[in-house]
This record gives sequence, structure tokens and C-alpha cells, in this order.
Amino acid sequence: MNDVFPKGWIGIDLDKILVYGKGKKPKTLSHTKDDDLVPYINIKAFEQGIIDEYADTKSSKLISKTDILVVWDGARFGLTGMGMEGAAGSTLMVLTPILIHPEFLYNFINRHYSYINSKPKGTGTPHVNPDIFWQLQFPIAPLNEQKRIIAKLDQIMPLMAKVKQRLDKIPAIIKRFRQSVLTAAVTGKLTEKWRDKHPEVNNAMELISRKNFSINKEFKELYDIPDNWIWCALGNYADLSRGRFSIRPRNDPRYYNGKYPFIQIGNLPKQGGFITEHNQTLNELGLRVSKQFKENTIAIAIVGATIGNTGLLAYEMCFPDSLIGIITPTKFSSLYVDYYLRTEKENIRNISYSSGGQPNIKLPTLTEYPFPLPPLPEQEEIVRQVDKLFALSDKLESHYQKAKAMVDKLSQSILAKAFRGELVITEAELAEKEGRDFESAEKLLERILDEKAKLVGTRKSRGNRESPKQENKRKKK
Repeated sequence: MNDVFPKGWIGIDLDKILVYGKGKKPKTLSHTKDDDLVPYINIKAFEQGIIDEYADTKSSKLISKTDILVVWDGARFGLTGMGMEGAAGSTLMVLTPILIHPEFLYNFINRHYSYINSKPKGTGTPHVNPDIFWQLQFPIAPLNEQKRIIAKLDQIMPLMAKVKQRLDKIPAIIKRFRQSVLTAAVTGKLTEKWRDKHPEVNNAMELISRKNFSINKEFKELYDIPDNWIWCALGNYADLSRGRFSIRPRNDPRYYNGKYPFIQIGNLPKQGGFITEHNQTLNELGLRVSKQFKENTIAIAIVGATIGNTGLLAYEMCFPDSLIGIITPTKFSSLYVDYYLRTEKENIRNISYSSGGQPNIKLPTLTEYPFPLPPLPEQEEIVRQVDKLFALSDKLESHYQKAKAMVDKLSQSILAKAFRGELVITEAELAEKEGRDFESAEKLLERILDEKAKLVGTRKSRGNRESPKQENKRKKK
């Protein structure tokens, strides 16, 4: 593979230029810092920089700041880091480069993260596939060139990181904007000017045709609303009923593969809005044991971790009793009710947890839930304004996604150029220009292999090394 590398470079399997070993759980772990203990670098410490455990040195896999750590097990396997000191946890692989600039190796592995992470080994907890990882073709560059490459990357990559940090703030800003729009919508602030121009609109009380339920004010604090709005129980304006699918086990094939769309909690959009597709259908037998809801019905999750998530049916669908269907007089009303439920999601979830046991929301909780009801013409105006503002946020999110993709692509492009020998002048070119000799990668590799042979033959377990603090204490005695 030497022909793909610049003059003076050479490619070799990754495992040949380093020594490595898996971290491990030490015999002693403490939450209290002590002179005889070192920071325990577990996943929490590795990914978040939070060190809250300390390990003894004799039973630990000790690491230095020049060691490269790779997440070996878990969802983010293949993630790389360096610059930490202490004891490595059992989910981390510790790589110690031999006569290779540590940051050069770190950037090389970091560049291949997506490739490594996309090819896991194991059917349970995924982990790095060693056949793929250790056979990555590592491009050995002359040492002086490695240093120049790292110096150049140290100039460029922090700038890229700053751009990424700024971009990463945008999703939260968009989320807050959308939430503020919904809050303004259901408090009447969004349509203040509209109301001033339409004083003829009647009081919302005329929309209440039944008074079967009383507002349960214990569920939430009622806020001020416009004079022509009213607070009412949600069940006094909308019809609420649970879905149904009484068959157990639920995957019994006799009830599926018909013409009736069937959805479950997983089909609800994360941010609310219309449910426009389904991945299951019921046949006639399945329809008899389920319940069909009309287009524009709001479906809300009432069990599990997704309590309070909502979605509007884009067409007739069936769903089980883990969802409640909310039917309103018009499509605009359904959208408005959905907006309101989205603003109340966290409060509804908190109510589900307060009952103790398995969190869930019962039908009476929603039927008696306080609901700010505007007149129908204002509901329509609210929906129009929210749609307009959400369209702007969607456009901003689209720009963000494109910008993020460009920055990610540029970062990878810079790393690719670095490891193709195109980021800085090569050592071979510089030596020729200056009329001198240089140590080629072939010569460097010989030294690496000699050094590794010595280490493998004489190297004691790093788990028995003294920590820097222990060494200093011993020398003082």
C-alpha cells in the first residue's frame, strides 16, 4: 500500500506501532479523594470530564496524558480521547504509541470514528471489532513531519471546534423559540393585535355544549387569559376515549396485515404534529378487537417514558389503550389542543410520576385537565400564526443542518489531507529543498519494531506502576 502514501511515508497495521491493554475495574474504588488513590477514568469521566471516583494503583490499569483512550464497549464505541491521567475503566482500551507523536495517532483514530462505530462486534452490548480496528492502515510519517502536521492541526481544528460549538447552540435556540411560540399561542399573547381588530368575536362560552366535567385545579396553576376566552375542563370541549387492542400477545399474526392502519406510541412524532405514516395494519379480525379513530384525532401517550407525547392522525387509524384519542369539533381545534398539550407535556409527566408505582395518566386526569379555550375564529388565527412562525424555524433548522454537515465534512476533509501528506510540506520535499538527508518512515518503523520487541519482552504490567504521588512520597522518605 506504499504507493498511496507520499514519498518517505509507509503504511502498516495499527497494532504494530503501539502497545495496548484494556482498562479494568480496580479492587478499591472510593468517592473520596486521597493521596494514595488516583482518578478513575470511567465512561462518565471520559465523556463528561466528571471525576467522582478514585482508584488504588496496585490493581488498576494506570494511564498517562500521552496515552490514547478508546471507548471499547457501549453505544459510543470507537470514541477517542487523550490527555487524562489516572486509572482506566473496564470499557476503555489504552493505546500507548511507540515513537509516534501521540496526537498524530489520536487524530488518525478520531478521523475513523464513524467507520469504526458503524461496524460493531457483538449482538448484545456493541463493542469495537478488533479485526477492523487493529488492521486500520496507519500512515507512518517521518517524526519531524508528524510534528508539523500536529502543529497545523492545532491551528485549524480549534477554529473548527469553535464553529461547531456555536452551531451546536442552534437546536436549543430553535427549541426555545418554538416553545415560546406555543406558550404565546395558548395564553392569548400571540393574537393580541388580532383581537383588537376583531372585537365582534363572541365569547368562547358558546363553544361549550356540555358540562359533564369540572376543572381539577390541583393539576396546574391557572394563568390570566383574554376576557373572551374561558377556562374549562378539556373533556367539556373535546371527546376523550382510550384506544383498544385487547389481544395478548400483541404480536399475534392472526390480527395483522389487513387494510386498517394501526399505530402505537412509537409512531408519535417527537415534537408533535401530524402522523403521516404507519408501519402496521390490522385485518377485519384485528379491527374487531381494536378501535378506529377519525382523521385529525389527537393521540396522546399515557404510559411509559413517552407520557405526554402527542400526534394528530393524518387519516383514520387504530391504536391500543396505551394512547388516548382526543376528538375536537374542527381541524383547527385539534391543532390548537395539540399546541396546548405540548406546552403542558412536562406538567402532565410530573402528574403521572406523583401517583407512585408505574407512571401513567388516567382518562379522568385528561378530561378534568384545565384548558384555556379561545373562540373558534381565534383558534383558526392562532393556528395560522403558529404555522407561519414554525415555517421560519423549520427554515432555520434546515440551514443549520446544512451548515453542520458542511463543517463536519470540512473537518474530515482536513484530517484526510493531513494523513495523505497534503496539509504541510512533506519531510522528503523539505529535505530535498534544504539539501539534507532525513529519517524516512521505513527507518522509523525499524526503530518502532525494535522498541516494541524490547517492551513486550521486558515490560512489567502497568497496573503495578507507582503513581506519580506515590513515587514522590517514596523519594522523600
